[in-house]
Amino acid sequence: MTKKQHVCIDGLNLSLSKGTGIATYARNLGDYLQKTGYSLSILFDKKINDKFPDVLYEAVFYDALNKASEKERRPRESMVHYFLIPFYFIKSLLYFIRPPKIKQRSFSGVVENEDMKNKLPTFNTVYNSGSLYRLAQCYFMLFRRLLPIKLSPTPDIMHWTCPIPIRVVGAKNYYTIHDLIPLRLPYTTQDNKKFFYDLIQKIVHSADKLVTVSEFSRHDIINYLSLPEEKVINAYQSISLHSRSSPDDKTFLENQLRGQFGLSPKSYFLFVGAIEPKKNVIRLLEGFMSANVAEKLVIAGPLAWQSEKEREMLKKYTDRVIYLNYVTDYALHALMSHAKALLFPSLYEGFGLPVLEAMSRGVPVMTSNVTSLPEIAGDAALLVSPYDIAQIADAIRQLATNDKLCDELSKKGLARAQHFSRQAYAERLKSTYDQR
Repeated sequence: MTKKQHVCIDGLNLSLSKGTGIATYARNLGDYLQKTGYSLSILFDKKINDKFPDVLYEAVFYDALNKASEKERRPRESMVHYFLIPFYFIKSLLYFIRPPKIKQRSFSGVVENEDMKNKLPTFNTVYNSGSLYRLAQCYFMLFRRLLPIKLSPTPDIMHWTCPIPIRVVGAKNYYTIHDLIPLRLPYTTQDNKKFFYDLIQKIVHSADKLVTVSEFSRHDIINYLSLPEEKVINAYQSISLHSRSSPDDKTFLENQLRGQFGLSPKSYFLFVGAIEPKKNVIRLLEGFMSANVAEKLVIAGPLAWQSEKEREMLKKYTDRVIYLNYVTDYALHALMSHAKALLFPSLYEGFGLPVLEAMSRGVPVMTSNVTSLPEIAGDAALLVSPYDIAQIADAIRQLATNDKLCDELSKKGLARAQHFSRQAYAERLKSTYDQR
């Protein structure tokens, strides 16, 4: 009997209470690896005493996951922070002398973890080393090297779901680079641009494979980092295996929509995403108000950095715009399934998962004609210049008044989504992992 290939993914984003696009990517990647027949481990960085007995260790581990926050996850990108915290600085120096060795742990299932299933893929085992990701960040700042670590037993493949300054000794190291936004649209991100550039340069020259999520991102990475084409693989993405899209849910979802949000089906347009510069929410709001349509606009996503102008506009237009901040997966599924259309005029996307999620539900889409979005949407969406408010407004008016157009986009969207189906994604992953 052929032994299962052992793959480990990082857990950097997986435990966040409110999730991120990369957390969704990591969860879906893990789920599909399990579904395709790999043995899956996850590498976490929770501060837990290794001497705890197994039952206590498992309990403390899940408790730590549940308490994780965005502040904990986000690695610091300034050396000043680490000089102020001697632990990180001294530990990094020690790691230079002797890289850490992290042992695998299996859980007995004593913890009832049903609540965690929407955050974590189904895994076989875990590796865990306290503050590993912060320490790796400090190590890279000091030495401009990826932190070498040893996992015992060593997985066949270590798949990093975003650029992380670590490599696993003895394993094939794959790194997913979703996009080059910090370099291509620098004013829309908080990243330290020199740190990002140096890290990407180090990763692309030490990785066994680079994985990305669209042909647009693949060409960006190849062209701007001067790499051979065979170095970068596009595996695309797919919707979550946990997506609740059964027809049996229809009545429940309609009741939830009315009861939780006071909305009826097709009475609103929807935007999904963090409110930050690259999402272009200012122009979306201006275009929506200029369109002067009967439907309302629902915005579902947290207020992120540089969102002061959006915050003021949301306060100003409360009669026309419903702002929901973060919503649960169930609530988002109800909102997405019954929207008149998804409005997603982002300035830059490596993939644009909300577009696929809307198309897979037969919801019409308006999105941007730049970066990866035309590639993902194909001919199944209204494409607009994200910088042209008049185009945005005109597209919204068309979606509000032209039922024939909406029906056509709905059918095309369902057909287009098959290109990114679960089966197609699983096959692309298997092909990526089986290449030598």
